[in-house]
Amino acid sequence: MAKGLAALVDIGGGSVEITLCRGRRLLRSTSFKLGVARLQQVFLKTIPPRAGPGEKSPLAKLRRHVRALLAEGAPRGGWPNVSRIVGSAGTIRALDRIHRAAGGDFLTPKHLNRWAEHFSTLSRTGLARVPGMDPKRPDTILAGVVVLEEIARALGSPRVDPTDYSLRDGMLEEEIETARRGAGTALDFHLKDVFEKARGWGVPVRHLRHVQGFAERLFDRLAPLHRLGRAHRDYLVAAAWLQDVGELMSPVHHERHSYYMVKNGDFPGVDARELEWIGQLVLWHKGGKIDRTDVPFKETARWKIFCRLLSLLRIVDALEKPQAHLVTLRGVHRQRGRVRLRLKGNRSAVDLAILRVEQKKELFEKTFRRTLTAVIDSSAKKSVR
Repeated sequence: MAKGLAALVDIGGGSVEITLCRGRRLLRSTSFKLGVARLQQVFLKTIPPRAGPGEKSPLAKLRRHVRALLAEGAPRGGWPNVSRIVGSAGTIRALDRIHRAAGGDFLTPKHLNRWAEHFSTLSRTGLARVPGMDPKRPDTILAGVVVLEEIARALGSPRVDPTDYSLRDGMLEEEIETARRGAGTALDFHLKDVFEKARGWGVPVRHLRHVQGFAERLFDRLAPLHRLGRAHRDYLVAAAWLQDVGELMSPVHHERHSYYMVKNGDFPGVDARELEWIGQLVLWHKGGKIDRTDVPFKETARWKIFCRLLSLLRIVDALEKPQAHLVTLRGVHRQRGRVRLRLKGNRSAVDLAILRVEQKKELFEKTFRRTLTAVIDSSAKKSVR
């Protein structure tokens, strides 16, 4: 077990976030599509769950799905063992109340397993009558306890402790701090509007989702390298969506048109400072040398942040140009002095993406002082044509 290593887990209705940290230092943060409402609808359609003729238990199917996603999103070498999990959001607090109402102390993986087995036998009325049960949780409590148990086991955590704080508290603290420094962003509240604007300008939804995946995966996997907060990921995603919208006006110098459209588009709730950040990222995404005097972020701290985001955006651009849906980013691996991207998909598209990464990696290597390479995923070489 790594000394001082802990995990923050936030279980929501649509997603789950696992953040590894040591003290106040964030080491890695990963989001999974393991929200309890989503899982309830897909795997636990009846209460209690029942298997059809010849089918496996819905609970077994759910566990297999959770384990598969956790394994896919694990760091290279697997999840490290943590000293404890600190859980936020309503599901984890509800489970802690139920456990303490039954005379228990802190939750362990064994306790979570017992509660999962117990909940799986109860009707909706029976769940509602469980001492300590939150009236809003009977429909999703079983999915929640299974997810938390599997996370605890994957991370080798001997205990789970709830916190009254939640993701929104962390966001608020981050916003207060960034606002104090004059670099704040509330963009996360308006990303949906940015997405709809890009879609309205004719960018296909499938393309938007693929480039979003590239941006988020690069940002999350390289968090220990760039050390930027979650708010900055929103800038990267928004810029990835909007970087090529200027092609609607002209393919020649389209980045200039993209900048104009970002700055003059109607983005309700997105202030001018945020649009300037996104616009500058879009303006410089194609490549080339850039100097501090070229952008309105001349202060050292902001300039460094901008270079880190721009270097990531240029790699996203490299990956998405050969028709984004034909290329999959299978892995982002950090080793001493270098970063390696593993790509899978249509062979010609992957080859082109590798070439473009070579062409656009200069700023990345200069900013992070790491060599960057893109390679074909070895497990896919035989199957990709």
